[in-house]
Amino acid sequence: MELSGTLASDAERERAADRLRTAAGEGRLTTDELSERLGRAYAARTHAELEEVLAGLPALAVPAQRQRARTLRRLQRLALWLVPPNLVCIAIWAVTGAESSFWPKWVLLATGIRFVYGARGLLLGPPPPPPLPPAPPVPGEPRRR
Repeated sequence: MELSGTLASDAERERAADRLRTAAGEGRLTTDELSERLGRAYAARTHAELEEVLAGLPALAVPAQRQRARTLRRLQRLALWLVPPNLVCIAIWAVTGAESSFWPKWVLLATGIRFVYGARGLLLGPPPPPPLPPAPPVPGEPRRR
């Protein structure tokens, strides 16, 4: 939390209570321990008292909402590689008569592949590592076939 001696707000007490309920749901606290800690959390007046209530619990992981926002920002950055070059190429094609074949399709293809490849890594995680090569043979042992 912030400064240990400062007064805790109702929202901070509620967040601490939610964290206690989550810990109980994970099996980290018994029912008796949960009810005792919840009572202390709602009665806490300072951040130091809230920290005592939460003592022994692991730190929370990054909330899913922040993770989604980070993924969205990265997808927006990827879109910057897709949209502007294609708009420029399509505009050039349109201004120069648009009578020839639609040559910006090749730019669309290349930037689209880059976008899909980058988005795949964001949405599905990084690809698995390649398999390890086989161990070298030990001298004196017969070869396996």
